[in-house]
Amino acid sequence: MRQCSLWPADYRAGTPWMDLPEHFGSWKGAPNRLRKWTADGTWEKVSTARKR
Repeated sequence: MRQCSLWPADYRAGTPWMDLPEHFGSWKGAPNRLRKWTADGTWEKVSTARKR
């Protein structure tokens, strides 16, 4: 019988913030920037521009 871990850390998706390249700015501020861009409509503008 195979045992599986159900610990959430085993199922990470994407890249941890600390692994972002330096040219993206401080990894500590990345989540805040993404929330800000979502709130101010930046992602909607990017999505619209890419569809053209």
